[in-house]
Amino acid sequence: MSHLLPASDAQYDLGSPSRRWRDGYLSGSLTISSLTAGSILFAGSGGLITQDNVNLYWDNVNKRLGIGTTSPSEKLHVVGNINLSTSTSKVFFGSPTKGYIGTDGYNLVLNSADYGADIVSKGTIRPWSDAVYDLGVSGFRFRNLNLTGEIVIGGDTRLYRSAADQLKTDDSLDVYDLDVGGVNIISSDRFLKNLNRMKIPVRTSDPSNPEVGEIWLIQT
Repeated sequence: MSHLLPASDAQYDLGSPSRRWRDGYLSGSLTISSLTAGSILFAGSGGLITQDNVNLYWDNVNKRLGIGTTSPSEKLHVVGNINLSTSTSKVFFGSPTKGYIGTDGYNLVLNSADYGADIVSKGTIRPWSDAVYDLGVSGFRFRNLNLTGEIVIGGDTRLYRSAADQLKTDDSLDVYDLDVGGVNIISSDRFLKNLNRMKIPVRTSDPSNPEVGEIWLIQT
C-alpha cells in the first residue's frame, strides 16, 4: 500500500460534478491551502465550502471569535448590531449569574435584584433627549433618592442640604409651584395653599428622636 498521488501538482480533481465519491474518511488532517488562517468555513452556494474571513474569524491562539473583525479583543467581539428578536430574549452576566438585560415583551428590562446584586454605574446616567423622559412612572415609583449633591429643577433651581441640615433652595424657586401628591402646596407667589391636604401631627411634647425636616405642633 502506498500514497495516492496526482501526476502533477494542482492539476487534477478527485471526482467530478457528475461522478462524485460518496463518503470520505480520514484519520489525519484535511489541508486546504487556499483558505485563510482563522476562517470559519460554511456551506455557500451549491454546497461549496466557503470562507468570509473579514466577517467571521476565529483567533485560535487566544480562543476568541470575531464577527465583523479579524482582531477580536474578547471571547466574543462583534462589530455591528445584535438583534435578539424573541419576546423574552435575555443576555445574562456573571458566573454565578448577577443579572441580565432582556425584554418582557413590552419593555427593556435590566434585572439584578433577583440575583442579589446591584446595578452599578461608573459614569453619568442621562436620558437620550433633554426634558423628554421620566424617572419612574405612576404606579412604578422608585423608593428613596440618596444624593450627596443638589437637585436641579428647571435648569437653574437648586434644592440642597445646608450645613445646618436644612433643605434650602436658591431664589429661582420663586417662579415655580410646589406640588405634593398632585396638590399645589406652595404657589409661585410664595403663598401656602391647600393646607388641609398636609398632615401635621399635634403633640403634647417634642418627639425624642425627630427626623431631619420633621414638622409637628405642640398643644399647650
